[in-house]
Amino acid sequence: MIRRRYRYSRKREEEVITTRKCDHEGCNGKGLYKAPKDRSLKEYYWFCEKHIKEYNENWNFYRGLSDEEIDKEISSSYVWDRPTFKFGTYDAHKTFSKAANFFDFFVNIDDNKQETRKESFNTAPEISKALQTLGLTLPLAESDLKSKYKELAKAYHPDLNSGNKKSEEMFKEISFAYQVLLKFLK
Repeated sequence: MIRRRYRYSRKREEEVITTRKCDHEGCNGKGLYKAPKDRSLKEYYWFCEKHIKEYNENWNFYRGLSDEEIDKEISSSYVWDRPTFKFGTYDAHKTFSKAANFFDFFVNIDDNKQETRKESFNTAPEISKALQTLGLTLPLAESDLKSKYKELAKAYHPDLNSGNKKSEEMFKEISFAYQVLLKFLK
């Protein structure tokens, strides 16, 4: 994307300010201060300093609205005027339950429950292959993953096994599996 910079001359800015007059009836002062005409905040008056003060004292953003409409405006501003949905609608409950079940898998509450979690946990094929390559099982901590990787990397590193193609291929598989599992844990 190309960003363009525009230069505004001070002289041009002063010309605009001096030509704009105060929008208050009967005033010939300079219109230096902008004030909204209505709640849409799209059109503006331009007032001199004296009349902008008067206008601001009398301005009420909620003028013309009923108490219920004002309450609705205020409550929508709590969530930055974005729509909200009741819990259980708009598939929010499905997303939340998936996330909650995911974290339940890593909590060791009871060994019997842990076994059922292992069976019910649906892993992607690349994750299960990576676990098999490194000889690990779920649940898995990042520290366990790192220590197992260091152990296997030392054993199959090409510099320590000079010229052995099998160990070189195994080292590549171990490194790839480590990256996959690290990404999965984060």
